Amino acid sequence: MKKPLGLRASPFRLLTRRSIFTWVGILSTIAIIYFLFQFLSADILSQEVAKKAKSKLQEGLSIRKDILYEGDLKAHKEKHHDVKLSPTVVSRLVTKLNLTDAIPTKYADFLRGAGPLEAKMLLAGMKEGFFSCYGTKERMNVTRLNDDYCDCPDNGVDEPGTNACPKGRFFCRTDGRYVPSSRVNDGICDCCDGAD
Repeated sequence: MKKPLGLRASPFRLLTRRSIFTWVGILSTIAIIYFLFQFLSADILSQEVAKKAKSKLQEGLSIRKDILYEGDLKAHKEKHHDVKLSPTVVSRLVTKLNLTDAIPTKYADFLRGAGPLEAKMLLAGMKEGFFSCYGTKERMNVTRLNDDYCDCPDNGVDEPGTNACPKGRFFCRTDGRYVPSSRVNDGICDCCDGAD
């Protein structure tokens, strides 16, 4: 004698073997579509980031307004409407001002944590978009600076702002001293301004 379907029947009994496979297939398809979308979104995002970095490198040099002396800024504003400068003017300004304060804005992210000597060495090659590790002739693209991968394992000059290189060091501008790269991004402020 068959029991009529009523209030006592379990909702799971209503699902047949065929309908369970159908639901599993539908959920699997949705999961696959979701993960494909996530993968493609990440790929497109990384391409956009690479395009932005490349366009920033191809822009003309511009010096941050706050690092110019007040008189220089006034004179410059009177002569020019914007603060775009030619590479020769930039090199004169870099020698005139303290090098640790005068970093062109398009390179500021790349040179985060670089000391005066490292910044001078890296800036020399950056005008062409390349740099080299100390003691090597191999030239690398500036996008490899502070990319969280140690390209110069001997001295860590390419990662001053990260803790990727074990022999690297971070320059605290406000303190005027170096901190081992193992202390960078560790959640503890070793520099007075918390730059590390």
